[in-house]
Amino acid sequence: MPIPPSKYKEAAERERLKTMLREWYGERDGNLEIVAHDKKIRTLNELNVEFISNAIPANVHNQIELAARWQEIVSPQFATLVAFSSINEEGVLFLEVRHSAFLQDELLKSADLLIERINTKLGKNICKEIRFVPSGRNYYTKK
Repeated sequence: MPIPPSKYKEAAERERLKTMLREWYGERDGNLEIVAHDKKIRTLNELNVEFISNAIPANVHNQIELAARWQEIVSPQFATLVAFSSINEEGVLFLEVRHSAFLQDELLKSADLLIERINTKLGKNICKEIRFVPSGRNYYTKK
């Protein structure tokens, strides 16, 4: 199998190192010693995390993480009244509200606090705005 052009320099450096190690340690031990200079061995879990983070768009990954951690981010009681619906690429979070009276009394007053809590819990600034929608409807549409 031919070496891709991006790997020519890396392969040449590795071959020089291998030659030098053979001179120092002898043929057999020099070939074994090159292993100590190889890239770090990664676990299957590390490879899966890397693969998934590269395969899934960031927005979809954020939606999955928010949906999975919603009760932890807010609280179980709050989650019974307000459900995560979706978040778009611009950082607009859509939340389903079960009753409009709850929206007027509590949510509109605490939207900024909720944004701050979401961004803090997730460790990244993904939520910039919250829009409340009636329960059972998903207002997120891709433009």
